[in-house]
Amino acid sequence: AQKLIVIRGAKSVVPALEKMAAGNQSFWDKLMFWKKSVSPVGRIHALWTLDGLQALNKDLLFQAFQDEDPQVRKAAVWICDPYVKKDDPQVLEKLGTLMNDTSADVRFQLSLTLRFGQSAKAQSMLKEILAHNTNNEVITASWNRNEEFKRASALESRIAGMSDKDRKSVEEGKS
Repeated sequence: AQKLIVIRGAKSVVPALEKMAAGNQSFWDKLMFWKKSVSPVGRIHALWTLDGLQALNKDLLFQAFQDEDPQVRKAAVWICDPYVKKDDPQVLEKLGTLMNDTSADVRFQLSLTLRFGQSAKAQSMLKEILAHNTNNEVITASWNRNEEFKRASALESRIAGMSDKDRKSVEEGKS
């Protein structure tokens, strides 16, 4: 259903999705004890569907940063990737509230998301996460792998303009 909603651009469901993403229940819903609240998975799907429809507003996204479920917070951070690429100061500020999140998954996703930012703020936040999570093998290994990738990309860029002979020498480790 989620895929069809996004493909069809069914904006008519946006209000219901916003209500789901927020986990809101009306007064009457709360009185009906058999009516369960929206599950964390339901809230995550609602957030991603709103994002796919380009109808997710920042206030709802920021509200998801405070969700009781860490997987909802993690998804909200992930959805921020395009904002971080644009170095959106408001989003970076709100992401800062998750730097010491109790969930390692949220902190890990935050470290992945912040890599897209080029601003000094995003890079500073990323370094702070790394400094405070040196005992987290996943965050550390991911960071090290990312650094290796950056070095390899830089090397590829440098040798791209070389002649075939020179490039082969570099790739073989010859001078």
